[in-house]
Amino acid sequence: MKFQELTEKEYREYWENHPLKTFLSSPEISKLREKSNWETYYVGVKEKKKIVAATMLLSHKRHFNKYEFYSPRGFLLDFNNEKLLKYFTEEVKQYVKDKKGYILRIDPYVIYKERDIDGNIVEGGTDNSKVVDNLYSLGFKKVSTPNMEQVGWMFSLDLEGKTEEQILKEMKPNTRNTIRKAEKFGISVNEISYDELDKFQSIMEETSK
Repeated sequence: MKFQELTEKEYREYWENHPLKTFLSSPEISKLREKSNWETYYVGVKEKKKIVAATMLLSHKRHFNKYEFYSPRGFLLDFNNEKLLKYFTEEVKQYVKDKKGYILRIDPYVIYKERDIDGNIVEGGTDNSKVVDNLYSLGFKKVSTPNMEQVGWMFSLDLEGKTEEQILKEMKPNTRNTIRKAEKFGISVNEISYDELDKFQSIMEETSK
């Protein structure tokens, strides 16, 4: 395994095909941050010329000429591969230190414990406690919810192979009633193209007024 800097193209190609990718870890987010004087670095691990781990690091000067480093939605790797996680983390930490970094923040896109719609832990559901423990052992600390970069709790509903009626049935009665009420008022949700963003802007401006 070899830790090294990656080009944006290398990172993007890896990111595009990784199961943990989100728009928050996309190169486009780095472009937005750069407008606020953040710098972007792409680093990864290659094994036999193939990338097996990568992350986008955003850097911003803070106090005493030191830099804050942030990896949006954390590392893109197999978090259950303890050897790879340990190696990559140690290399990234050293990389950050070499760049005069004083802190590294990550918010991995990994389910901690699967919960039902009421917030109760699902028996036999997804449980990544071991992954979290491994991150703690590597020096990471959990911040309080008010200080999190992203939301502390995120709800998602698996829509794979389900009909509209099945999805509605799994929602709470109040939610179903709100959706049906909106339909009666003629409210609909549509996907728009880039060329139609002016319509969205117009709606937002009218709403703000």
